[in-house]
Amino acid sequence: MFVAPGLGGIMISIFNPGVGLIINSLSFLIGFIVTLSLSIDSNIQKEKVKTTTIISEIKEGFRFVIDVKPILYSNVAMLFSIFGTTLFLTMLVIHLKSTARFDAIEIGFLLSIGGVAAIGGALTSNWLKKHFSYRSILFTAGALGGLSIIGFVMYDSFLWLAIMNAVGTVSAAIMTPCIVTIRQHLSPDNLLGRVQASSRFMTWLLMPVAALVAGLIAEQYSTTLTILIGGVVATASSFLYLHPSLKKA
Repeated sequence: MFVAPGLGGIMISIFNPGVGLIINSLSFLIGFIVTLSLSIDSNIQKEKVKTTTIISEIKEGFRFVIDVKPILYSNVAMLFSIFGTTLFLTMLVIHLKSTARFDAIEIGFLLSIGGVAAIGGALTSNWLKKHFSYRSILFTAGALGGLSIIGFVMYDSFLWLAIMNAVGTVSAAIMTPCIVTIRQHLSPDNLLGRVQASSRFMTWLLMPVAALVAGLIAEQYSTTLTILIGGVVATASSFLYLHPSLKKA
């Protein structure tokens, strides 16, 4: 996470973006081969398929998510947070090139700093969970993440943008373990996979819509306005974490 963006920027500067895309594709191929090599005993799943259908299992997963309010409201908050963040991420590199006038190496290093910050946030998450409630952590991190997106369009200096990007990646890295832990803690073992899958579907549902909207707004107005709207939406979504049901999470 902190090496690849910098290397990508250098590679693009020396060669061209196509080389970076080819290497990126090869990394996915390696991941596919490694996953394919895993030996997983599927006898239990085969027995289960005989008595249930895939559709009924999907319905059961969604029904559980809707009934358990801490999972539901954290998912709804993530849904809008991801919408706002996607507006930002879709225009991030374009904004850095067209508005901030960064070259490929500067963009690569800025993203690398964000990667380092994300790892730091992930390491901090466990300590925070011992001292604060999930509700407090999610609201604070969500609000800071949204405000960092708003702050991203205020100035164009490398240092300022690197700090704002770092704040955003730290916030995201802190929130992710908390969200996943809430789902694991409140879900029975036999539903855990379906709850995670249903939650992912719910929270990522608007990503393609957000990417399209980002392009339309940027084309009509500017990348600055697109990112600003994304930050406002992400910040506003953090207030959903204050729902009373999350006190019990």
